[in-house]
Amino acid sequence: MLNVRLIKCPACGREISSQAISCPNCGQPIAGAATNQDVKEKSFFEKYVWLLILLFFLGLFMKIIANMR
Repeated sequence: MLNVRLIKCPACGREISSQAISCPNCGQPIAGAATNQDVKEKSFFEKYVWLLILLFFLGLFMKIIANMR
């Protein structure tokens, strides 16, 4: 579960989401916000983790089937 809270924009003072990359009111970039590149790298890594898990269980299943014959 994401921990989303409201923070004040350092430029205009409007309350914005802590997950925002920039202020929707004035466009000020928010320091420490995740960039699209960070999100892309995470999803790239997650895809390969799921692929490795799938291949592991597929190999395990095939080994069990081979031992049953």
